[in-house]
Amino acid sequence: MSINYRTTDDAVYAQVSLALMQYASMLRHTNHRDWWHRLKCQLGEPEASQLEVDLRQAEALARQVVNATPAHRAVLRMISNARPAAARQRDNFEALCKFDE
Repeated sequence: MSINYRTTDDAVYAQVSLALMQYASMLRHTNHRDWWHRLKCQLGEPEASQLEVDLRQAEALARQVVNATPAHRAVLRMISNARPAAARQRDNFEALCKFDE
């Protein structure tokens, strides 16, 4: 994973990076909601269904954190822009909020 998990005293950076780390971890566990994961959910496979619930919770928390203040959104933008293009496209962290332009 390409997020910079530096030690920091910046509380906003710590909150945003932790929320993104949890969300990215759940994305990996569900293979970024690929067709196989969605099929297993539709077939009622308990593990896939629980992973989907966990992913939705991580996504909701990440949305709440990154939308808390403009500073949180700026940190999201900084973290996202520091990642390789393929990782940015795959994880699409910027979809968690709308930037004020």
